[in-house]
Amino acid sequence: MVENAGPGPQHLMAFGAIIQWFARYEFLMQAAMAGILGADLGSVVVVTAGLSYNGKRDALLSLTNLTDLAPEKGRQIKAHLDSMHKHSALRNAIAHSIWVPGSRDNAVKPMRIITKGGVGKTIGHDEGETDHTPEELLQAVSEIAVLYREFADYLISARIVPDIEQMSSAQG
Repeated sequence: MVENAGPGPQHLMAFGAIIQWFARYEFLMQAAMAGILGADLGSVVVVTAGLSYNGKRDALLSLTNLTDLAPEKGRQIKAHLDSMHKHSALRNAIAHSIWVPGSRDNAVKPMRIITKGGVGKTIGHDEGETDHTPEELLQAVSEIAVLYREFADYLISARIVPDIEQMSSAQG
């Protein structure tokens, strides 16, 4: 293992950006729910505030099937959510793990114990586990930012939600 102190400033900045883009994406999911339901955004935000990212994702996907939303719009929403979901493991690791030195120079990896399903599993203790350099994390930030913009643009163009920036500043 290459010696380093764990996450440095560049890692931490990328961590923060990833968490913030996911928070913004969750807001898009809430806005989509409000649009599909024809409900007030503030009310949807209040009702879904206690839901995790996965809970909001599941609720939105359920609404695409349980409302009169056009099937093609539902498929498009699912495709956008699936694209973002590929990054959720990294987001969860950032939010719920201690990060330790990885096996490559200036790389870090998450360390935690997973008990979901009743099977304990340790992560971050073996040499060959996936680690991340600041550059790789910043690449993930770029990808997530693009996915956010693509979903926002789709929701606006499909007339599911109004302009996203106006909505987010109104929620301020």
